[in-house]
Amino acid sequence: MSEPTLDTEAFRQFERIAHDRIADSYQTFFEPVTQHAIAPLLDTAAMQQRIRTVFDRLVCAYASGGGIALPMGLQDCCGV
Repeated sequence: MSEPTLDTEAFRQFERIAHDRIADSYQTFFEPVTQHAIAPLLDTAAMQQRIRTVFDRLVCAYASGGGIALPMGLQDCCGV
């Protein structure tokens, strides 16, 4: 049995026509979704950074009192 052949240029043309026909609907659909998603994403990223900062400070405080080894990234921020 032989492999089916694909006319790549015809397929590319088919894809382009379909894309051009519905491309405007992408923006119509995704723009409001994206607008609603941006603030929560940024809030989550900021919260994760705050949590990381608090965690790093807690590790530094614990390490400074107990003489434990710190990961390299925390040695500088803890002044070790």
